[in-house]
Amino acid sequence: MIGSELPDSANIVRYVGFTHIHGNQVDGAAFRLRPNEIGLSIHWLDYYSDLTKEGQLDRVRQLIRLDRGAKARFAELNVGETREYLGDELPTLRFVHAPSPANDRYPDDPAHSNILGLPRADDEDMSIMIGDMIAEVVLNLHPAGNGG
Repeated sequence: MIGSELPDSANIVRYVGFTHIHGNQVDGAAFRLRPNEIGLSIHWLDYYSDLTKEGQLDRVRQLIRLDRGAKARFAELNVGETREYLGDELPTLRFVHAPSPANDRYPDDPAHSNILGLPRADDEDMSIMIGDMIAEVVLNLHPAGNGG
């Protein structure tokens, strides 16, 4: 349902440009809000429950509304593990289903979601700490480009 919280069992991915990838680690900056942002764009992999993990990732690759860099990655997180890890520091953290409707340029993106409740960009110390904490619970990195 639109606007509903993703379940703790949900697995999500966030697009991470190559400048935030260091070996097999993600820089916490990939999980910080920029000025004027209220949430981070993510994709709910398990929305496509009838597909394998690779099929889910392929679907996200097809529907994401970004030019995907060859060296970019999808950082995979589990919602419940992330909430639990950040619970004491960030009780406002929410993972919310927010499908993107079709427009002139893109088809429907039914698995699109957002991470809400993150510290604002102007709260730099908190933003850095929370971004780094989220990076610590990344489960896997997957190529964002086809065959990348």
